Amino acid sequence: HYDGTNWKDYSSNSGKELKCIWGSTSTDVWAAGTNTLFHFNGTTWKKYDFFIPPQGVQVLSMSGLSSNEVYMVGGRNDAVDPIDTSFYYLYNFNGSQWSVVDSSYITPYDYVWNFGVILKAIGGTMYSASDRMFKKEADGWVIINDDPLIFSLGGSSTENIFAAGLYGTVYQYNGTDWAKLTIKEGFQEHMFDVWTDETEAFMIASDGSSSFVIHGK
Repeated sequence: HYDGTNWKDYSSNSGKELKCIWGSTSTDVWAAGTNTLFHFNGTTWKKYDFFIPPQGVQVLSMSGLSSNEVYMVGGRNDAVDPIDTSFYYLYNFNGSQWSVVDSSYITPYDYVWNFGVILKAIGGTMYSASDRMFKKEADGWVIINDDPLIFSLGGSSTENIFAAGLYGTVYQYNGTDWAKLTIKEGFQEHMFDVWTDETEAFMIASDGSSSFVIHGK
């Protein structure tokens, strides 16, 4: 934890590998990963119970709209090779407890993506990405970009959203339309994360051996 001046190490031997983190304030932070979920209240970390299937689960991303509406996606551990089913749970925290509210799966023969694996709250709305991009509405998740190469996203408002993914795929949404962007001619690296404000954007990409930071204005 960084207090503005120094970093402090918070150690715990009661959990396993952590993969994602999100907080609404400095006194309300969640962190999760391999069969593990913690909450930080500004002073201490507390381990939280949540549904873990017999196969185990990897919590891959989390984001929230408020302290009483937080979401996370966990992938079941039995998806270890292409012949297995990749099964994902969508969890929700309502201010008092975590519960499973939806699921998605993919096999070599069939897939049902009800939501994306990567979650981000942008402009008071929840979005997710995995083989396409979704927007959360009152009655469920709606596909807003169906390009199967998309698996990452970022944005500063509902009128400035980036969706990115395999082979240098990048889109920008202006609140009405999607525009497909070209990083540079021949750029084929996979785009893993996006940050943007109203004037510029940064993206992280990799080809498996080298990493790249892309900066655009």
